Amino acid sequence: MDLHPNLVRQLRRLRLDADSPPADVAQWQQFLGRISQAYVDARQDVYLLQRSLEVSSTEMQELYARIEASAESRVAAERDHLSAIINAFSDGFCQLDLDGLVVSSNPAALEILGDDPHGQLLLSSIEFHDQGEMLAAREITDRVCAGETLRDDNARLIRRNGVSVPIALLLFPIIQGGETTGFGVTLRDISDRLASERRLLRLSKAIGASA
Repeated sequence: MDLHPNLVRQLRRLRLDADSPPADVAQWQQFLGRISQAYVDARQDVYLLQRSLEVSSTEMQELYARIEASAESRVAAERDHLSAIINAFSDGFCQLDLDGLVVSSNPAALEILGDDPHGQLLLSSIEFHDQGEMLAAREITDRVCAGETLRDDNARLIRRNGVSVPIALLLFPIIQGGETTGFGVTLRDISDRLASERRLLRLSKAIGASA
């Protein structure tokens, strides 16, 4: 059985053999305590991911509001400032028009998407779920443009080359002059997070089998 390197190190520290449980109850409980902490850390990672997406969405909405409130002489400077912030995001970001076409994106989005999405119907390549039901791209566009904020922490992106990428996704309206002019999309590749969750699940099963 292949074990994660971190687990192997924990076993070695406690002088445990992966093929047989220890006779020392205290030693076994100590090991289980470390495994329990790994689950706690994994849950914390999911929470931080969710908060990160929410903060990105809030910051974007505030920045668009600042541009709207600026005098004409300051609009260009505010837009440059906004562009610099977007490009520095570690999360992917795309701005879509009312038809769902991509009008701008940052470098992180290009890396996640695998190519330049400009002018493309981004949502047509994303499997997005709301309350367990997969939504069509048109429905997502209509709902966000009507003022809703939608989120799926287990969405899936299908790249043009057919590669499927698990992503966390947040969509929110961009409002200027009291009207929705488009919407923003923040996305993050969660492949590493899911791989960690699978390792923890395999470990849990292995512990159950050896108990």
